[in-house]
Amino acid sequence: MKTELKVKERLPVCSSLAGSIRKAAVVVVLWVLATGPGLAEVHLGMRLGGRTVFDERIVEVYGEGFLYSPFLRLTSERTLLGLELAYEGGFQRDGAIGLFQESSRLSLTGIEVAAILRRRFGPLVPYLKAGIGYFFYKQDVDSQEVRFKVNRNQQQVVLGGGLDIRLPKGFYLTSEFKYVPLKVAPFDRIVDLGGLRFLAGIGWSFDLKPRRRIRDID
Repeated sequence: MKTELKVKERLPVCSSLAGSIRKAAVVVVLWVLATGPGLAEVHLGMRLGGRTVFDERIVEVYGEGFLYSPFLRLTSERTLLGLELAYEGGFQRDGAIGLFQESSRLSLTGIEVAAILRRRFGPLVPYLKAGIGYFFYKQDVDSQEVRFKVNRNQQQVVLGGGLDIRLPKGFYLTSEFKYVPLKVAPFDRIVDLGGLRFLAGIGWSFDLKPRRRIRDID
């Protein structure tokens, strides 16, 4: 009979993530008050791409995978600064691990809140970003003796930059690279899940400026 060993920290994860979301909400409210809600511009988009993993042992077993990243961004005419909320998903890999080549699965997801520093040069908008990300990693090793399950999270700094190319009707092309350090120890052994992200996609923006109404003159 197989025994099951589960390492779970759901309550601390939920509490920590909820606290970060509350802090991010406060920052957004203060930012809107400072810049003026009538001057805010909202961006919605999706980026796709690949990611590297620094740990060579992980690469040998699982390889380097694909990811997708939907995002919501707020910018303003009053400042070069903006705010971005993004989700990172899609990395789920199967591989044989250990001396007996037992089947296993590794998945990584993340949520990040970042400040954006951007400058527009005609249709080109280069930007830099820095923020905080919550990254969730799960590993399931199906051993003949013991089934290991890890489900944890870790907070890390996110650094990156990119380029938007403006198109008509509020659309734009976007490309981005990011660096995320992420060293974890699921089984008392340090594993470096950090790496680089190379992404490209498309976005759409619209402003929240109040529309002027043309009144009929009697």
